[in-house]
Amino acid sequence: MAVVSALTIASFILGWKDGVEYEGFMDTVALAMINFLLAAITLVILVLHRVSSSYVLSITFHAILFFWLAWFAMPLLGDFGEG
Repeated sequence: MAVVSALTIASFILGWKDGVEYEGFMDTVALAMINFLLAAITLVILVLHRVSSSYVLSITFHAILFFWLAWFAMPLLGDFGEG
């Protein structure tokens, strides 16, 4: 989770200018907020799982982690060219 978080932060730092230019400020900020929220929720569930070692928390942690990885982590911000 630490690696994904670090790569996501690096992606935002490197792509922020292009993200604001091509997607707009509000969309880029919304994507950053969604990423922060998913990272925070994943971290809280991980901590809870470490304390109680529940199977349900383990499944929930992995489901949210892979949802975050598949849809929001390490976004490609900017222009992708004409094709």
